[in-house]
Amino acid sequence: PDSSKAFVSIPGSDEVLVFDPASGLPLEPQALLEVGENPALMTLTPDGSTLCVVSLLLEANIPQTGKTFKGEEIGKISIIDVETLQIQTLDLTEVFFSIGNNIVFSEDGKTGYIASSGTDQILRFDIESATEITPRLDLAAGTRPSSITMAPDFSFFAVVLIGSTMLPQLETPDSILLIDPVSFTITSTIVPTPQEEIFPPHNFGVSNTLAISSDGQFGLIGDREFSLVTGTSQIDDHALFLDLQTGETLEILNVAGVAGPAFATPNGQSFVILSDQEFAIIDIESRQLTRVTPPFAGFKGTTRPAFSSDKPRMFVASAIRDFLME
Repeated sequence: PDSSKAFVSIPGSDEVLVFDPASGLPLEPQALLEVGENPALMTLTPDGSTLCVVSLLLEANIPQTGKTFKGEEIGKISIIDVETLQIQTLDLTEVFFSIGNNIVFSEDGKTGYIASSGTDQILRFDIESATEITPRLDLAAGTRPSSITMAPDFSFFAVVLIGSTMLPQLETPDSILLIDPVSFTITSTIVPTPQEEIFPPHNFGVSNTLAISSDGQFGLIGDREFSLVTGTSQIDDHALFLDLQTGETLEILNVAGVAGPAFATPNGQSFVILSDQEFAIIDIESRQLTRVTPPFAGFKGTTRPAFSSDKPRMFVASAIRDFLME
């Protein structure tokens, strides 16, 4: 929170880099923190005192063709004290984390929540003791829970189910679960209304995150039912504007192909959604859509914009062209 330290995971290693964001220099005397192999997404607790890092352990978990057809199904979560850089490790079995599995926290920062895509479960863990809280929340086989978004008031969190290719989409469509973090139960399931019956209802990918409005009523998520079927970014996809209280699909908006993650702006007025070659801004109150094609696009599913606090500005990186755009 004081901007004295910044952290970034190095996915091809077992380390997290700590550096001074003002100078850009590695932190002395301890710049590299050892965590589990293949560290991926990381999240700060609400008070900013603790950083939790998900490790994928790819070598152990990915099946070897002709040798083993199932990985070890293990995972690690490293719990780092931001001040002292001391690390606790939560070792987990019967899990399979993907690059889309992020951690969210309860309002008091004492409990973390994460989905295990490969085993179709939602897990809880205690931050202070670095232990799992059982039982787990078991979901239907093959529904593949991916990203989680916590509501701004911490009253619920939403889990995006991207579905396995083995599941018939018309029978088990991709959906969004709303979960009460206190009772750890599913309160509702949102299945967006399709626009065209001839196509699959919708098709979420691992990069499709849900953005939630500041009052918790509305959500926006990208829908890749066209680009995933055609394999090209030359056809438009959709962004689904949802009423999270009623489950109703309020708007189906055309956005550029390969629709990616969605974000809420800090002022609470807009949603932003990234696609392969464009980004779109949706005014939450009017639901008006503005599509912007920047001169240097080439966004990835892992691209995350940063928003300024003093002016309505966004900074976003072009992974293909190596540009940072304002």
